[in-house]
Amino acid sequence: MTSLVSRSQAGGTTIASGAADCSINIWERNTCEAKFQLLQSITFGSGFVFGVDLYCLYGHLMLACGTETGKVEVHVKQGKEVGL
Repeated sequence: MTSLVSRSQAGGTTIASGAADCSINIWERNTCEAKFQLLQSITFGSGFVFGVDLYCLYGHLMLACGTETGKVEVHVKQGKEVGL
């Protein structure tokens, strides 16, 4: 099972994909480049990632993800890293 979501902003496009291997990969593409590059990989100890969503709140890119553990985690982009 894989979840995929993307958001476009003035600087480019960001894609987050969640997978059954307990991880979320965050990909980014500048408006000048034709290919995506892996920005960060977030690994959870256990639990499938069932859903991901990217959204912008007050100019900050945020990632929400739900796992089979029943938790919803929210991560905020700070510089090039997405963290709690």
